[in-house]
Amino acid sequence: MDSKVIAKHGAHILCRSVAGLLLLASLAAPSGLVGQDSKSAADFAIGNRFIERVFRVEDGQAFTVALQGRGKINVTSGEFQIGCELDGHQVILDGRHAHPQGYTRSPDGRELVLRWSSEDPTLEIRASYRAEEIRPYIFKSLEVTNRGGRAIRVLSATVDELEVEGGVEPVRGGVGQPVLLQNDFFLGIEHPAAANEILGRRVRLSHYPEVEIKPGQTWVSERAVLGGATGADASIEDAFREYILAVTGRRPKAAPIYCDWAAHDELGTLVKPQLTEQLVDTQLDALESLATHEGAHFDYYLMDAFWYDPKGAYLDFKKPNWPRGYEPALRRMLDLGLKPGLWFDLGGSTLDLKNTPGWSGPEQPCLADPPFAQLLQRAFEYHIEKHSLAMLKFDFTNLYCQHGGSTPSLAILERNANALRTLCARVRQLNPAIVIRAYNTFSLTDMMSSTKYWDEAYAVSPWWLLWFDSVYSGDPRPSELPSVTSLRDSVDWYQDHVSRGYFRSLMPAPTIDDCGILVGKTSTIYYLGAEGFTDAWILNVLRGGMMPTFYGDLTLLTPGDRKFLGATLRFLRDHQQLIARTRPILGVPGRGEVYGYLAHNSGRVLITLVNPGLFSQSFSVEVPGLPPPAFQKLVFSNDAQARQEMQASSGMLTGKLVPGEIRVYALGATAMIRPLTLPPAPTRLYHEVAQIPDPFGKDRTAELKIGPEHKGETLAIIVRYWKGGEVDRAYDRPQEVLKLTGEIDSHAVAFFSIPREGTDIWSRCSWAVFKHHVTPDEVNHTLKLKWTGNPPEGTTWTITALWLR
Repeated sequence: MDSKVIAKHGAHILCRSVAGLLLLASLAAPSGLVGQDSKSAADFAIGNRFIERVFRVEDGQAFTVALQGRGKINVTSGEFQIGCELDGHQVILDGRHAHPQGYTRSPDGRELVLRWSSEDPTLEIRASYRAEEIRPYIFKSLEVTNRGGRAIRVLSATVDELEVEGGVEPVRGGVGQPVLLQNDFFLGIEHPAAANEILGRRVRLSHYPEVEIKPGQTWVSERAVLGGATGADASIEDAFREYILAVTGRRPKAAPIYCDWAAHDELGTLVKPQLTEQLVDTQLDALESLATHEGAHFDYYLMDAFWYDPKGAYLDFKKPNWPRGYEPALRRMLDLGLKPGLWFDLGGSTLDLKNTPGWSGPEQPCLADPPFAQLLQRAFEYHIEKHSLAMLKFDFTNLYCQHGGSTPSLAILERNANALRTLCARVRQLNPAIVIRAYNTFSLTDMMSSTKYWDEAYAVSPWWLLWFDSVYSGDPRPSELPSVTSLRDSVDWYQDHVSRGYFRSLMPAPTIDDCGILVGKTSTIYYLGAEGFTDAWILNVLRGGMMPTFYGDLTLLTPGDRKFLGATLRFLRDHQQLIARTRPILGVPGRGEVYGYLAHNSGRVLITLVNPGLFSQSFSVEVPGLPPPAFQKLVFSNDAQARQEMQASSGMLTGKLVPGEIRVYALGATAMIRPLTLPPAPTRLYHEVAQIPDPFGKDRTAELKIGPEHKGETLAIIVRYWKGGEVDRAYDRPQEVLKLTGEIDSHAVAFFSIPREGTDIWSRCSWAVFKHHVTPDEVNHTLKLKWTGNPPEGTTWTITALWLR
């Protein structure tokens, strides 16, 4: 939801809010604050050497008049607005109309409290500001104390409101996104459900608690932040990403994860292999072998969905899948140096709560329901204390869960998110080192739809990272870009596209949890097995996520795959400080443009480039400044024909990529980059692509003359489906909507399809590829082609025909 939508429906949101924090508190000035002369007209500021908020006293009260950082922006401010309900009547209070009660400021100029009062309702309101000592952040919160004799209800809280002057145009904003002012400041409420609105040149930072304040009680708002950048060249977007890492105190560290999902898939279509003690033992055997023989060490074993008895409140492992219980597998994990993790359904949809002993809550609970929050907390505490739980995977969360019939709103989101925040805080009290990973449903856009929507809105709120270590960018699914080599290619390009969307949403690269690599003969990964493993894995490592995750069946890896896995994990650990500073570069993956990643740190640059197109494409990358003399080295390519000796860097990296090619370059001093290498892993089959006009007539038939020049080539026919001018991603078997048949001299010609015949695409797909490799016997003959099948009414299709060599 963007700021325009919020503005349009603001009254509705105001009335729907539910959540908050009640505190018993006095209005005494914080320790260290000293009283100021409320009648003084002189400007004063709070802040530090990087950022200041300038105030002016008017009519006995101080108001913000400027923001000072790398630049200066003049503003006018009302400081706050509170929407209350008293005896069924709504009242709006703001800093311009409440009664000023003076202010207090600390001697060091880093803290300030402004005070107001109102008579009906009888409230005392404080706005507290605190600047960090050595970082460019100023925080603000509101405290509302009920001094009357009747309870009031806070419906909305505008923690800050500024109108910028001098032609400055605020940008970005929306639900869970900060507002940016030029390249100088970011500001917003530190909550994924907050509405940071842009209304012309006015910036309004609000949230919707709907909390009751009884007489004598004090309510504290969510915290707002005003931040800036310290470096002269840093973008304000990068400054925000640095702020997220700074306030959480979590520094990126390489920690690869093994997860058993895709080795089992209880949600599958054609097969539904179960998570069992035997399956876990098999994967632990493989992990031990990889560590012993390939030096491939993982830090975590994350046990995925459905390990639990649905009636056991997440305490008991499922019988008969675990005849000896969890402890034998756990002991082996710990012996192998693996920290254990568990998957939890936070929506409760996979639990049988009605038949769970002691359950007194609803059958379909919300996170904000105390019985369900208590059930989850007991389970987390139990596994931390009894099973050394070191990682939590949160999935299936229903953030808009409610028990009434009202329309979903930001208030409902805030209420459930606050319950989740409380759970996370309790977990971190018990195990400060625990890793919490948030999976599906935390994004603001529909990951099941076309990738194009990721460029129309910001995908996820970066403020989830105040509670979680990472947020998942979505399950594996094909993009709208067909591959003539493997379905895996298109899955990789989709993941690169949504990972870019998360980075664009101001998530630091190390906090973006991509879908990793899934290896398995299961529905979740479209029965691909280990096909395309090396391509998917190197992208998983070099996107900058720092916790690359292998999902699935390790026993399907070839000896070459195993060596590649070990080499890339060593590469990650050896260069983790460099890889942690990765950012997307060049084009948009979902548009078929050459794209990539760039990491720059301590005189070294690592550049990854990908061509997601059907044809060869050129690239040109400006290399960040490196101390001379600088050299460049091709560290990896998935094209066996790619060759390049180490050479002096000109400051511009150029070249051409064949379809689907991935290249990795290292740049820097000779001594730094000469040792860098990765094992070869060629997957590119085609280097020359020639397009031919659509050969099909209205009767859906075609004839192609196979000349001597086509000997050894592959004919690829690509069909894409459309509806209403948009891609039609409606098909679980797109290879069967229209099916291509062929014959030569009345003999049937076989076509290989992508996706493979008989397999389902659970996430749906908008395209299919049909390929035929020309044999010597077929030269100088005519290939007759025909489409069979009938797409649904309203669906159109386009054909691309290619000769591949």
